[in-house]
Amino acid sequence: MCKIKYAVTRISYFSISAECSCLSIYNPESNGIFYLSCRINRCDIRCNLVYIVTLVPPNTKKIEALRSCGALNRHPEKVRDPFFAEHDFFDPHDLVQLKYETIRAVEIDRRPIAHAALDFGLSRPTIYEAQENFRQEGIKGLLPQKRGPKKPRKLTPEVHTYLQELAASEEIELVMLNNEARELNDYRIERFELGRYFDSFFSSCYVGLRKPDPKIFDLALDVLQRDPEEVAFIDDRQGNCDAAETLGIHAIRYMDEAQCVQALERLGLHAGVRT
Repeated sequence: MCKIKYAVTRISYFSISAECSCLSIYNPESNGIFYLSCRINRCDIRCNLVYIVTLVPPNTKKIEALRSCGALNRHPEKVRDPFFAEHDFFDPHDLVQLKYETIRAVEIDRRPIAHAALDFGLSRPTIYEAQENFRQEGIKGLLPQKRGPKKPRKLTPEVHTYLQELAASEEIELVMLNNEARELNDYRIERFELGRYFDSFFSSCYVGLRKPDPKIFDLALDVLQRDPEEVAFIDDRQGNCDAAETLGIHAIRYMDEAQCVQALERLGLHAGVRT
């Protein structure tokens, strides 16, 4: 993808006296002269437009560096935002910068998500995920993840099976408490058929509260009519677990499926049976 630099001139109208037969204007920004045509006794003069176009080739060395660390945007041609088209500082190949500027446009400039998706060439789920990662970890959350096996990190086949067995128990109530935008929230529930396993969903996009705010835990406890000591809360972020523990909830920080299952069993929760 090449950036295009150009000098844009608009059609303008000038009033001149009847004695003037011709006029020219020098535009120092575009290094060009705009000649004005005129006729005697006419007061409206129209400019001839001059466009100067310069193609700027992409920085191949930077592109290789971005590719090597997993931060290369593979579809820079989809980026339409003027900043990325007109300024060297903004690079449509840089996925981290692209996500950051998308978040800024949505949250600071109040650009609608649908418009931002078109302007920055990112899908709406990608934008929602970037927003959440940025809220939790700042710019670090936008950096590419370490390369590794491309398999589910949390909902592995073993966890999926264990989840099915827990859901089969009539004495255990499974509830999801999460921070997500509405579209991504609804997509994941439908995509992974989570409604088959969870009895209730307390999503920030619907309840107007977010983890680690204690109010979202209080809301869930009130709706479920449960005491804190009756509840086990599993989350992969320590801050969320700490917030739950301050209310007396049993918090388990998720590391892997074996560790999580062992922690649940120590609480007396076993697949299919509650002791």
